[in-house]
Amino acid sequence: MRVGVIFPGQGSQVVGMGIDVARAYPAAAQTFAAAKTILGYDLRAVCEHGPQEKLTETRYAQPAIFVTNVALAKAVGDALDPVVSAGHSFGEYCSLVFGIAVRLFVRYGIALESHQQNAALVRGHLLVKDFDGSLVNYPRLVAALGPAAPGRAEFADQRLLTDSDDDLANVFITITVHLCAGAIAFGLAERGRAPLPVLISIVRKSLVAALDEYGGSPSAALLAARVLAAGRLPGKAMVTAGTLTEKSRTGASDINKYYGTTGPNYLR
Repeated sequence: MRVGVIFPGQGSQVVGMGIDVARAYPAAAQTFAAAKTILGYDLRAVCEHGPQEKLTETRYAQPAIFVTNVALAKAVGDALDPVVSAGHSFGEYCSLVFGIAVRLFVRYGIALESHQQNAALVRGHLLVKDFDGSLVNYPRLVAALGPAAPGRAEFADQRLLTDSDDDLANVFITITVHLCAGAIAFGLAERGRAPLPVLISIVRKSLVAALDEYGGSPSAALLAARVLAAGRLPGKAMVTAGTLTEKSRTGASDINKYYGTTGPNYLR
């Protein structure tokens, strides 16, 4: 049997982690002792007694998770010979998600409809599948690709095309922000993995960092205004768009891209 190992990342911290193994295995206890010397404080005591609020602070959570992972590996020793190892981190995930999505938005005028069910971290890279169809600001795509850009008529579904960055921002917010990042932050908080303000801060900081790569870009400025500075964020009105009401009344040409409601901006 071949074995793989997955190491948890920030958001997985919990009071008591690593303590049983440190008591049972000298190699694990030595790992915590070495961490105490390096860090200048008793990390084992923080892991054992918390409180959870303290352990959740990044300055304690990251070293605690790393040292616990190492302690577990030391305890197992040569008894486990994994053929592959992996890890997960909400911060890394958000950085990859926003890095890709912001680049597509700013450089090419593309907003993906790919939500978290269609995205996965694979060896430090983000694998994205888009089943619902992206939205493309066609003039900006042509400006970016030049002669290599496909003709407007080459898009079999013309609903994929727009001339508005505000339309793109609606897709970016409802899919990339709400579903790919926000929903995961709220889900982790509900399961007690980390306080919601900490997780929301990770989402915001990751988006800010991605946008900072394109300082001075009008498209990046628009996205920052629509997502970071706005008092309310758009949501989809798919129930309304999916009714038998005439499209001339709702204006919903595409059920996946109809925005008739807003909610408080939880990133502020």
